[in-house]
Amino acid sequence: MTEPSSSLSRLDFDRLIARASRLNDEGNERIDLEQARAIAQDLGISASAWDAALHEQESAVQIERAQRSARQLRRRVSMIALAGLAAGGLSGAMANQLSDGVLFLGGAAVATAVALLVNGMRRQSMRSTQVDLAAWWLSIPAGITLGMRDSNADHVVFAAVSWVGCAALGFTIDRVRRRTPPPPPIPDTITA
Repeated sequence: MTEPSSSLSRLDFDRLIARASRLNDEGNERIDLEQARAIAQDLGISASAWDAALHEQESAVQIERAQRSARQLRRRVSMIALAGLAAGGLSGAMANQLSDGVLFLGGAAVATAVALLVNGMRRQSMRSTQVDLAAWWLSIPAGITLGMRDSNADHVVFAAVSWVGCAALGFTIDRVRRRTPPPPPIPDTITA
């Protein structure tokens, strides 16, 4: 790329002022990509340099989105695991006093997992839905073990079977949803 000179010709100055005036009159906070490319050409930026800079910017935006998504997933999974640990601990502590209440608490754990599944389907992310379910069903038996202060295989089997069931339900719903063809588009104009 050539070094910009310390002065402008009268013709270049007029072009730049005209371009800046048009942009100012439009009052847009966003500039059309083709318009930006034309401005870059007017400033003497080569097409290859423009394309390289545009590619770098798009890559940086994609990396930032991926990093933000990963942070959100970690935060959500941590909260789900803590909630599962607390719910499991409460269930374990109550299991020592209430034998019939255990069925209710197990049902509540399954209902919560189904709610996580529905929320994941709404977000349309099978991967994060399965990670959410894994965090929930791994933390529930750990909490129960802590709450009961006893290692018992029953709650681990319950969590494993529930996890497999919820995961299979999620995969099935996702596959059925993908097979369903979208409705036809509504025509823009009605012809008589």
